Amino acid sequence: MSRSRESRMRDIVATIQSDQYRLITHDPGSPLVIQGGPGTGKTAVGLHRAALLLYDHREQLERDGGVLVVGPNPLFLRYIGQVLPSLGETSVVQTTVAGLCTVAVRADDPDEAAALKGDERMVAVIGEAAWGRVQPPTDDWHMRTGWGDVRLTAAEVAGTLERVLASERGRTVASARERLRVELVKAAHDHLTAKRHDLGVVAPDVREHLARHGALRRHIDALLPPITAPALVRRLLSNPAFLDAVSGNVLTVAERRMLRRRRGSAASGTTWTLGDAVLIDEAEAVLGGSRPRRFGHVVVDEAQDLTPMALRVVRRRVSRFPSLTLLGDLAQASAPGATASWGQAAAALGAAEATVHLAVLTTGYRVPGQIIELANRLLDEIGVAVEPTGSARTTPLAPWARFVARPSDLAAQAAHVAAALASRHRTVGLIAAEADHAAITDSLGTAAQLVSGAGEITIVRPIEAKGLEFDAVVVLEPAALADGGRSGLSLLYVAITRAVQELVVVHHRPLPSALTDIDAG
Repeated sequence: MSRSRESRMRDIVATIQSDQYRLITHDPGSPLVIQGGPGTGKTAVGLHRAALLLYDHREQLERDGGVLVVGPNPLFLRYIGQVLPSLGETSVVQTTVAGLCTVAVRADDPDEAAALKGDERMVAVIGEAAWGRVQPPTDDWHMRTGWGDVRLTAAEVAGTLERVLASERGRTVASARERLRVELVKAAHDHLTAKRHDLGVVAPDVREHLARHGALRRHIDALLPPITAPALVRRLLSNPAFLDAVSGNVLTVAERRMLRRRRGSAASGTTWTLGDAVLIDEAEAVLGGSRPRRFGHVVVDEAQDLTPMALRVVRRRVSRFPSLTLLGDLAQASAPGATASWGQAAAALGAAEATVHLAVLTTGYRVPGQIIELANRLLDEIGVAVEPTGSARTTPLAPWARFVARPSDLAAQAAHVAAALASRHRTVGLIAAEADHAAITDSLGTAAQLVSGAGEITIVRPIEAKGLEFDAVVVLEPAALADGGRSGLSLLYVAITRAVQELVVVHHRPLPSALTDIDAG
């Protein structure tokens, strides 16, 4: 457990503990949620569980679509990418929530808009947007056929449409269009046979002709206009009148204003955000568009950061519900709109909380005791009710801090410290805000000339550090993270718990209270 880390996670079957093994072998017949602090082995449990399920239930799982692993970002997926192959499993699909969606994600929403798009109330908004486009007939419907003309009154068509909507509203718009087609063909056929009794002999031919008639298709398009999921969401976000009409009973005026976008902006479909992509996936489900690939078992890592709407994306990928494994730590939740509890997550997945098996791991095997004790001081400030994590190991390298007198020197000092750490550690993580990455990268070249070493240095944003581990970690300006409120404190909690040997903070501003007694270096 204290060995030097590599740039990718490897199989840790030799270090699996008894509490972890019980979860690996847990019955797949109910959703399993594993809450655990940093270094408790959640990811290892989830991946080994996937491998064991494939070993024990391969035929069934492959018949149901296989196994899916959902991670928080591509960096994390690269990190864990070799674990399952090392266990003999190469067919498991590993992707992100964005990767499950049908549009490319190339932009980010402001936090408030991201949280709103992830709110479960958007289910009602998307549903109303999809079904609210129904256009009741105002004129009689006329169709000319080889057996005579058909004329149905507007009242007859409206009655048929009303019955179809009443029976199909809980399904999809596509199923409603098909049901409407069947009902209108029947009505048209009855209208013809009422005038020509000899049509009974060729009734199948008449019905087939009516079903393929262009006038019928055009009439259905007028009653239930066809639309793609991206086009529906684009209209929702860029047409204020339409948004007001379908969400007035669900969202406040301020919330509707928050969702609106200018025409030609990201809503044009060229720069969708993750929140947009999740809404599009919901719209696909309501409209009855392309059906997503489904899997026999789904493992979701860092699940604490998924919004209710994102969890619904996951739910639609499970072919044998409730064969699900959720891994996460509520103390590390930092995404806007993330679920507040595992009970809320279960509800978003469509599972009764009573049916979910919640397991709590409290012993860390990766993060040394000195570092996890620092992290635990943040839990009260984060304000989440989780059990503090203990540690099964210590390190002789005490956490330390490097104070930098001038803010302009922060990046260079962080790079110099990282290079020095790389001379004695195999992997070094430098966790800093994205705005500092370019300056750090420039400084690393100079620092590497001063300190020889073969260690690998990885520069990551705090949000990208989740699930990763390094021999040594440099955290740049912790106070800037703490300024971000609860989510910022959660990211600081994440950042300082990525180290398995040595932790260094480089700062100009005063350290957050949890770190004030850290040794100066």
